Amino acid sequence: MNVLDTSDLIRYFTNDIPTEAEKIKKLIESKEKLYIPDVVFVELERFLMSKSYRSTRQKIFKSFKFLITKSNIQTSKQMHIAIDLYASNNLDMTDCIVEAFIQK
Repeated sequence: MNVLDTSDLIRYFTNDIPTEAEKIKKLIESKEKLYIPDVVFVELERFLMSKSYRSTRQKIFKSFKFLITKSNIQTSKQMHIAIDLYASNNLDMTDCIVEAFIQK
């Protein structure tokens, strides 16, 4: 199983390095099992909301939802709860993950 890290997903979502983005796209679209640690969602949110990219919260949510709905991508059970919480309030992803563990 491969682990996707923050830089992989930044490449994929921003296409800032097209050759790397294409590699990650092929991996995500493959049937190969992939894992994304919880901390990657926190880092990805911070990066995409930064002054450099200025993504909206809705766009970030859609990116998160896309990742967890891919059948070959695994995350923690709490990540699914955290992403739902992210959509329904103004907490940042760190707080959503903490709340997801509390609700467990």
